[in-house]
Amino acid sequence: MIILGGLARAGLWGYKWYLDKQSLALDTQISSKNSEIQKILEDKTFQQYLQVQALESQKTQIPWSQYIHKILEILESIKSVESGRGGVELSDFKVDLNELSLNGIVSNLRILYGNRQ
Repeated sequence: MIILGGLARAGLWGYKWYLDKQSLALDTQISSKNSEIQKILEDKTFQQYLQVQALESQKTQIPWSQYIHKILEILESIKSVESGRGGVELSDFKVDLNELSLNGIVSNLRILYGNRQ
């Protein structure tokens, strides 16, 4: 019995030593990975990526049907400026999914910018 108890104790001690060795190897890997993560987090490019991600998450999109309505409101307000100020001639109002363009002629920049000083 004593010999069996000694063998069991030696087996448990050997198993504990093996587990400690494995734990030490894993701790080393974790430490290495943590230092790599820290380098990535401190990288300027990654910081910019995170900022872009934050901006994109805050961005809201209007449904296309409402977008058209808003564009038409803008066109009407521009037309009212044109008719009210007399020196603006608008032409070629183009609406695309990615671009809004308006061509025209302004005869006097004061009409466009007012009397700013």
